[in-house]
Amino acid sequence: MKQTTEQLLDDLLEDAAPPEFRAALLDKTLRSARRRKRTRRFNMALGAAALAGICALSFWKMREAAILPDQIRQPDSMVVNSQPLQPRQIVTTQLGSIEEFVSSAFTEVQTSGSSGLYQEIDDQQLLALLSDRSAVLLHHGPYQAELIILNPGN
Repeated sequence: MKQTTEQLLDDLLEDAAPPEFRAALLDKTLRSARRRKRTRRFNMALGAAALAGICALSFWKMREAAILPDQIRQPDSMVVNSQPLQPRQIVTTQLGSIEEFVSSAFTEVQTSGSSGLYQEIDDQQLLALLSDRSAVLLHHGPYQAELIILNPGN
C-alpha cells in the first residue's frame, strides 16, 4: 500500500512541484505520522496508568477495611458458676394431661333493626358499642378482622 501511495505522490509532484516543495511535503507528512504515533502511545500509557491506579486503590481500600483495629473483637472470658435447679422449680407437662380446654365468652349485641334483619355497621360504630370496655380491633387482611375485648370481666 505504501508503494502505491509513493508512486501516486511521485506522479503527482514529478512535473508540477519543485524538489524543495516535495521534500517539505514529505517532511510534514512524516512529522504528522510521528505525532499521531506519539499521541496513540501516550493515550495507551495513560490508560494503563489509570487502570493500575484503580487496581492499587481498590486493593488498598480492601486491605484497610480488613485491618481496622477493634472492629471485631473477641469478648473477654467470663466464668459463670451455676447450680442445678431444685425439683420443685422444674415444670413438666405430659401429653394428654388435659383432654379439652374450652373458653368462650359471648356478648349479644342488639341492633336497632325493626324488621329482624341484621344491620351492617362499620368499625367506628362497633367500637362505639363497646365504649365502656377496653377493646382492640385487629385487621388481618382486607376482609378479615378480629375483635379482642381486654379484661372482659370489667
